[in-house]
Amino acid sequence: MKYKLFNDYIQIENVFNSIDDFCDAFNISKHNKNKMIQSKKIVIEDNLITIHLEKEEIDYIPSNKDIKVIYEDDLILIVHKDHGYIIHDKDDNNCLNSRVAKYYEDNNISSFIRPIHRLDKDTTGLVIYSKISFFQSLLDQQIANKDIKRFYLAIVKGSCRINHSFIINSKIGRNRHKSGSYIISKSGKEAITKVTCINSKNGYSLFECELETGRTHQIRVHLASKNYPIINDPLYGIKDDIISYMGLWAYKVIIPHPITKEIIVVEDELRKDFHI
Repeated sequence: MKYKLFNDYIQIENVFNSIDDFCDAFNISKHNKNKMIQSKKIVIEDNLITIHLEKEEIDYIPSNKDIKVIYEDDLILIVHKDHGYIIHDKDDNNCLNSRVAKYYEDNNISSFIRPIHRLDKDTTGLVIYSKISFFQSLLDQQIANKDIKRFYLAIVKGSCRINHSFIINSKIGRNRHKSGSYIISKSGKEAITKVTCINSKNGYSLFECELETGRTHQIRVHLASKNYPIINDPLYGIKDDIISYMGLWAYKVIIPHPITKEIIVVEDELRKDFHI
């Protein structure tokens, strides 16, 4: 589908049989659909669907620190997060959302700050944001349906055959004996990680991990359970001076564009010291 974004509305090529089909395709709830129709926020004329966009205020206090933008289009922003700070905290203007707020303010983007997934504080890498709230629900659905694919690189202690691939599908649950941590648990939630060994030498391995599910600490818990602890993981790994930070990097995402369905492949630029 083709589209064109204007200041306060977007027009999308109408390839649908009805407004219901359109709303289903964009994961719009029945309540929101009826609300938009009644307020004429969504209008179908000829071969175009016009969506009038809500005016939004940036809902985080902008940081005084910049972010590194890796990819941006009309609907999506993908930024780099360094290790050592969290994604969201209304009381912490050093968090990633506040840094994105500064970028929005500097670039006259009027939108709520809405990441569609999260990274742990000590994890480095790519975070995806929805720039227009109307498309947030669709992006959330793409994450849930695994249409958006996320890949990580992990530096672990332990040797492995190069190009060897395996799947870890152990369920993960909260560790009742240690607050803020997780364990392999038969009563936990389904968790699936695909792992491929990219390199292995001197007792260390570099793994590429693809998330099939998105449980908290999933890769960290899964690799530790297979005796491949991530370097400098404070909860499940081991301290090592091969690098100075946790060896987990969200380095690649593959996204079907919400409207055009073009496949977008985005890779982060790795630090020179992230190797074995």
